[in-house]
Amino acid sequence: RAVEVVAGAFALTHDLPFALDADETASRVKWSKKTNALTVSFRREKVANVQEAVDLDPDNLYVCADPEGKKGRVLRAARDVEEGEIVMVCEPIAAAVHDDAALGACAECFASSPLFSCARCETRYCDARCAARDIAHEGECALVARLGGASKIRGARMFLRLLYLRLAKPAAFEKTDVWRASPKVSGGGPEDASVLGSVKFLQSVLPKDALPADLDYFVRAARENLHGVVRKDGTLVGSAAYAAASLANHACDPNCVASFLTGDDDDDALSRMWEGTRGREKHKKHRKPLFVMRATRPLKKREEVTLGYVELYASRGERRARLKKTKGFLCLCARCLDPPESDRFLTGWLCRCSVATAGCPGVATHDAFEANEKRGASIDEEEEDVLRCVSCGAETVFLNGGASRASALKAETVWRGVIERARDAARRGDHSLSFALASEALRETKTVLHDGHVVRHELRLALAAAAERLEKWTDVADACAATTKHMARVLSPRHPGLLDQRATLSRAIEKGGVLSQTS
Repeated sequence: RAVEVVAGAFALTHDLPFALDADETASRVKWSKKTNALTVSFRREKVANVQEAVDLDPDNLYVCADPEGKKGRVLRAARDVEEGEIVMVCEPIAAAVHDDAALGACAECFASSPLFSCARCETRYCDARCAARDIAHEGECALVARLGGASKIRGARMFLRLLYLRLAKPAAFEKTDVWRASPKVSGGGPEDASVLGSVKFLQSVLPKDALPADLDYFVRAARENLHGVVRKDGTLVGSAAYAAASLANHACDPNCVASFLTGDDDDDALSRMWEGTRGREKHKKHRKPLFVMRATRPLKKREEVTLGYVELYASRGERRARLKKTKGFLCLCARCLDPPESDRFLTGWLCRCSVATAGCPGVATHDAFEANEKRGASIDEEEEDVLRCVSCGAETVFLNGGASRASALKAETVWRGVIERARDAARRGDHSLSFALASEALRETKTVLHDGHVVRHELRLALAAAAERLEKWTDVADACAATTKHMARVLSPRHPGLLDQRATLSRAIEKGGVLSQTS
């Protein structure tokens, strides 16, 4: 499969068994002095035959085998794509509201403030129409009622819904054939334990003929291919199984971003999103949460399309830990293999020089997740070493001396515990306590951690959410001004989280919030 160029004349060394597009690029070029010939090699893409099965728009995307053999299948752009264009919209095979959101979200369309309940199990819906559309509910209703509520099914609602579709709607379930699961974890571990727990629960509540032969693989494949459905305000309300979306590989610096349309969005929301793009509008009327994928930067034809599977405003260790736990793989993307300088601040501890004079831009980096993974039962000599600034070499500031790796790990664990307590207080409706916890921790970390540290970022998100409920608009504005500044250094301008923080900032200012001089 080569073209030989000799003395300026083009000649085929042998017939090509496939056609080359006008813009085809060569995978390898070699000049031979001995034969005075230039050989240009082309690698033929093995296009996967899944377009119709998962309802991909062939004008936008196609699937092929990874030529390097590292990723299995690769989702690519079928044409040049402009920044901001929508490249995929897909409906879920099944969707399930999370247990902690079950009382505040419709089980069919995920809209907030549901007013209608199932007569047997009290699953919430917007109205009787949503209840009638939720076909998969038949697979869980009797079980939820028998066990005494959704909280008793241990987060297995999605598995129950998918297994019901397997029996009642096999054509819909067959779309899961495009899923792939990671190998079983060798030697056991938390990933194995999670899968084993779900397998045992399903075996205990369902008849044997309702279960697939390889239940272990089914649970792993479902868990690793689900997408968390997030409302525009950043609230995670549930999970959904999307066939087409599962074909996009992960990258910690992706070229596309996902968002969701739920029942809180009107029927014209998607039409407004499509405006100015070359996509199709066949999903204009929607009920179940729609998955919408948009390019965050220009894409070239045949360029791989990637998404972020986890929170991207996070350290490499945290991203990798979450991906390993939820998706079963170690991320080797460009951002993980060669972290940019902007990532330093995500795990940065301030040095004495920066605190005293504000003249040193450096920080001492300490990734608590990587440190926790490496450390054993005892603290080794490296962990006793004081963290030092990567720019000036000065010690970090912590209590009466510099922070060692061990003390930094312990302190971050405590602060992350405060974040969880603040979130839990908010879930209970105690926004005053949530605000107080986040405010105190932010004061405590101000002269210790870099302002863009993930811990301070999460504390600010908790504070802003609580302050908004308490109508403390100046606190909301200050928190959102800082989060947007730091998120813009790491994330795409079209990242939903960044857009939400900017919208909240604007709303706070409109309500009378005044930014402080330090914001």
